Amino acid sequence: MVYLKDHPNEVTALKAIAAGTVIPYPFLSKILQNLVRHGFVKSAKGKKGGFKLAQPPENISLSDIVRATSRGGSLLRTACCTGTRNCVLYKTCKVRGVWKDLEGIVKIHLHSRKLSQL
Repeated sequence: MVYLKDHPNEVTALKAIAAGTVIPYPFLSKILQNLVRHGFVKSAKGKKGGFKLAQPPENISLSDIVRATSRGGSLLRTACCTGTRNCVLYKTCKVRGVWKDLEGIVKIHLHSRKLSQL
């Protein structure tokens, strides 16, 4: 997203974005598909095809980007925050509240930061 923000008047090929961000091509392709599906990126097909931002960067929060590119749910991949009860200490854990508080702080911070600020 930062790469696309920094190239605002261009439709940029996937290969160029991958090279410029050092993100593996197959992984980047999946990320961009999610961003297109969520309306943050536009895609153009064909010889001069590629990607560009679909919205002004000041309208896109880092929280928006994280939600669009993750599987949803928790930002912190702990059993405490994902809501899964796989942890045997789920009900009695004394640090679970700390993880939940931390997740809330991260959400607030990401929501307050815009792509245009990066």
